Amino acid sequence: MNGTNILLVTSNSQDCQEARQFFARYHHQLTIAEDQKTALNLVQKTNFDAIVCPVESSYVDGFAMLQKLKADRQTATIPFILLGRSFNRQQHRQAMEMGADDILFLPYYLLDIEAAISARLQKNQTLLKDSQQELEQLRYSITTSLPHEMRTALTGIIAASELLYKNQNTLEPIIIKEMLNCINTSGKRLSHLIHNFLLYSELQSIACDALKIAHLRDSQTSDVKKAIAKTVVEQSKKYSRQSDLILDLEDASVQISSHSLTKLVTELIDNACKFSPNGTPIKITSKIEDNQFILAIADYGRGMTSEQISSIGLGIQFDRLIYEQQGFGLGLVISQDLAKLHGGNLLIDSTVNQNTHVSVILPLAVISNQQTASNNN
Repeated sequence: MNGTNILLVTSNSQDCQEARQFFARYHHQLTIAEDQKTALNLVQKTNFDAIVCPVESSYVDGFAMLQKLKADRQTATIPFILLGRSFNRQQHRQAMEMGADDILFLPYYLLDIEAAISARLQKNQTLLKDSQQELEQLRYSITTSLPHEMRTALTGIIAASELLYKNQNTLEPIIIKEMLNCINTSGKRLSHLIHNFLLYSELQSIACDALKIAHLRDSQTSDVKKAIAKTVVEQSKKYSRQSDLILDLEDASVQISSHSLTKLVTELIDNACKFSPNGTPIKITSKIEDNQFILAIADYGRGMTSEQISSIGLGIQFDRLIYEQQGFGLGLVISQDLAKLHGGNLLIDSTVNQNTHVSVILPLAVISNQQTASNNN
């Protein structure tokens, strides 16, 4: 990586001279800060590509500086490399949890520092490239799928309302009822599409903000068994699939808000109902395993190929020309994003024309000492 702007925090004049000469060979621009206050002021004024800082010395507290920079969305993404004489396991874990990108121990050399910086910047370039590809996919989906979905819903509303307006005095009551139902259904479809698109955009914004993620993960839901069962039954009614449900749920308190949990379950059950035939079972199970809550939803419908699973992304609705199910294809993506933003994951195992098994893994809620004492009383 050439032409990068590096901030080195050190008060050692010999280190400064050696570092300037070394990094100049790699065409890096090096800025020296003699103490923590100077370093933080420089970071606010200059766009640095990387920061190299000692863990602890008379002029800087590396952990405090790292915490301050990661808490500011303007500086949170700058690669931060810590230099230290020794780390115990707890300190190493603390540094990584706080967002340190690398840790170098004595004896370290300038070449080690340059290699660590280059590796991190290369990773950032890869992430940027991936983000640009996702953005391009977003643009493509907006310009293709979204207008089509909106036009389809609006066509139903406009056509039915025009028919009612022009023939209001001659239509049979049963026809009027059908037209009103068409307007209602199309309106709900349009509302769901817009809601999902706005939610997806919101989740992408949260994913780029460490503070918003932390706030999101503060939410908890207890009695998830009841919440999941209620959502599953309500969603299956829309497809008259109540008799196909098989529920085996274990209760737990989970690190996710009730609203997010309901949305996640709603979208997954919606997919299971849409993409499996009436009369085939839809199995919903949950359990606690390895200090995690695992929700599994299985249907016995058309399934997905491994390529389709790996290509899950915004608006990708597989085999649209063959299957006529309506929707912008965002439900599965939203469910996956919700799970990951709450510190969990969403996994899919599927066999084409046989079944699809979706597992949602979520952290169990952390019960504070105060809550524990209150419960014991």
